[in-house]
Amino acid sequence: MKLNKFNKSLKKEFDETIKEEKAIKEKRFNFKIRYAFIGLAFALAAFLIINHIYVINYNNTLDKKTDTYYSAKITEEKYKNKTDLSNALMYTNPATKKESVIQMIGSMFIFKGCESRVAAGSDGFIDETSTAPTDQGNSSYETNVQESGIDEADCAKCDGKYIYSIYANDLSIFDLEGNLRIKETFSRINNLYIYNNKIILLGRDSIKILEFNDTNNTLSIKKEINGSNMESRLVNNYFYYIIQESFSLDVINYDNAYYDGSIDPTCLYKIFKLNLNDLSETEGDLVSSYSSIIYMSNNYFYFVSKNSYLNCATKTTNVFILDYNLDGYAAIKEDGIYLNKYSFSEYEGKLRYVLSDSTYEIRNSIYVYDLAKKELIGSLKNQIGLRYEDVKSVRFDKNLCYVCTYRNTDPLYKIDLSNPQDIKILSELHVDGYSGYLHNFKINNNNYVLGVGISEYNTIKLSLYDSTSNLNQIGKDVVLAPNKLISFDDDIVISVEGDYYDINYIVLSSYIGYFFYTKDDIFYFGTPITEEKYFIFKIDVNNDTSPISLYKEYKYKNTSNSLRCFLVNSKLYYVGDGFIHIEDF
Repeated sequence: MKLNKFNKSLKKEFDETIKEEKAIKEKRFNFKIRYAFIGLAFALAAFLIINHIYVINYNNTLDKKTDTYYSAKITEEKYKNKTDLSNALMYTNPATKKESVIQMIGSMFIFKGCESRVAAGSDGFIDETSTAPTDQGNSSYETNVQESGIDEADCAKCDGKYIYSIYANDLSIFDLEGNLRIKETFSRINNLYIYNNKIILLGRDSIKILEFNDTNNTLSIKKEINGSNMESRLVNNYFYYIIQESFSLDVINYDNAYYDGSIDPTCLYKIFKLNLNDLSETEGDLVSSYSSIIYMSNNYFYFVSKNSYLNCATKTTNVFILDYNLDGYAAIKEDGIYLNKYSFSEYEGKLRYVLSDSTYEIRNSIYVYDLAKKELIGSLKNQIGLRYEDVKSVRFDKNLCYVCTYRNTDPLYKIDLSNPQDIKILSELHVDGYSGYLHNFKINNNNYVLGVGISEYNTIKLSLYDSTSNLNQIGKDVVLAPNKLISFDDDIVISVEGDYYDINYIVLSSYIGYFFYTKDDIFYFGTPITEEKYFIFKIDVNNDTSPISLYKEYKYKNTSNSLRCFLVNSKLYYVGDGFIHIEDF
């Protein structure tokens, strides 16, 4: 064999041998990689499954313990020092629900937001037969308040002898002949109270207690209080007010300190009781959330706050109850959100309240809490309103409750609370639009409800309902329409100069200044309509077709939506903008 041929044969044998071994090694290497990936995939799958099961169990456990977990710190007990309160606050930061890896992967493709649809809101001591001021010899000059005997602040007041009015930081006092007795300028004042010869001026950042000497027409300052005034009430000779401060453990009065169990509290509320006779003062401090209202009955002071936790999945209401001496009496936590102060009422030793849950469909419930037993004794859950309907107004009348919900129509519910263990919906009336304010009154021992709200045409409407037995609307709605709109189907239209927004805002934001008066079989209702007009309506409950008609119309001398109307000895007094107008009723 030639050398060249031998070399080629040797090279071929060498190449074939090396390539075969290399191929075997590569084959074995690829075989291992495949199984490694398979093993890794199984391990990852097992991890995801185990993680998901763990997270589900963790969240389920957290859900089951939520009520117990949070209610453990819902207490009326005092916190006597900084350490005790600090330890209690440590429990208010809720453990966040865990999210599994599977959920996190899914969230890359499906984004979930935190949605909460709750009733819209706004912002005591009671004779719940009627909230209309008492007829005192053809007179009606008390402020329209939630509870009889518990006064609320307003921009004008009357005591039957003098009329006190605030406009543009000026306090003006008139006698009933229309004479200006005194006018004095203060800084940033907006509301007032009167008690005997004392005037309480409420400002944005201060409260002034003045004394009026009507012999020489002078004012003197008896006490001045600095701080951001949140809310107040006047009960006989006691003035209750709340100063809101930023939360700090170092500025709390630990002689009378409370915490209402709010989640992540951000505010400190200093609640004061001031004796207007001797100006002595009692203080109680309450740690709570930033969103709060107050309600007062003839027996208790209720401080109500909104809370949310667990990624906005749940909304709750906390109610902290104090007695007249500002000592803690009881504390309540309930799922759901209140509309405003009218969502609460105390009657015969029981607190009743209406709440809306925070689910997408929205469900509305009513609860009855026994104040002596300090426990919930009855409820009607998720049965008030149709799907997706918000609560728009609530009004209690002894053992009855009226609730208006709304989405497309206005179901007005009449609810019997006489047996808390068997709460019943007595009537359900569906009409167009909704009532944002409900007012109860009586004529000849028959019960009536006046509804003030929004029509289906998005303008103010007045509706009258007979509630003596079943709920029935009497006659047609009266619609206050901008003058460019001339007619609506089946409604009585009163043309008003202005636009939707101004008319709606002024009427529905001025309920504290509504005028009410009953004489014989006629009920009178007055309200500012625009920045230039005040209307008084005549409501004849015996007119089955058109019970509501315009009785008087008064045009302002200047522009303001703070005009008030008082009836004293058969004369009407319109006051606002530093002037007074008198006419016969």
